[in-house]
Amino acid sequence: MVPYSAEAFFDLLANYNLAIWPGHLTALFLSVLLLGLLLFPRPGGDRIIAGFLACGWAWTGLVFLMNHLVTLNWAGTYFGIVFVVQAGLLLWSGTIRDRLHFRGDKSAASWLGLVLIVLALIIYPLTPIWVGADWTIVQVAGLAPTPTVILTFGILLLCAERLPIHLFVIPVVWSSADGATAWTLGIWWDLFLPIAGLTTVFFSITRPRYDSKPSN
Repeated sequence: MVPYSAEAFFDLLANYNLAIWPGHLTALFLSVLLLGLLLFPRPGGDRIIAGFLACGWAWTGLVFLMNHLVTLNWAGTYFGIVFVVQAGLLLWSGTIRDRLHFRGDKSAASWLGLVLIVLALIIYPLTPIWVGADWTIVQVAGLAPTPTVILTFGILLLCAERLPIHLFVIPVVWSSADGATAWTLGIWWDLFLPIAGLTTVFFSITRPRYDSKPSN
């Protein structure tokens, strides 16, 4: 059972967005830079992309979950720790060890990855506004859990090598839990996340069957 209402969560989002403004501008700038590195690869770009993802997970865990959501749900502290762990995994595998190379290929998994990136950076944040909700409850990738996790699914599906399963575990588990919360609260646009999680799991299993080589 969710220990708060949808209205209480929306109030939390509004207060959080007010508290961190103009941090959204920084997040949007980094998102544009991330897209540029994905579309126009540069030496060391993969390390930077992984670092951006790690920063998004760390910020979301330390600031949103542990300092804001915790006012509604005592488990926010533990959720935040999980997000910080995921940040550490991304930083270790992608930035320090340089084992993540986001080149994609012609497979359905890579196309899904691109769709999820667009969903996380553009469609999901704008959906509440499109349905008539207050713009103050907008959630931006790198600053809030749902778009950050969707963005992570999308980028990891572009990995040129075998998909890094160990980096999917926390996002997939979170997508399931968040989906249950969204269903209970009636926040239908948050159901994008469990759908993204399910399709990512499917394509992470089927992608090794494809023979497509990573594109340059």
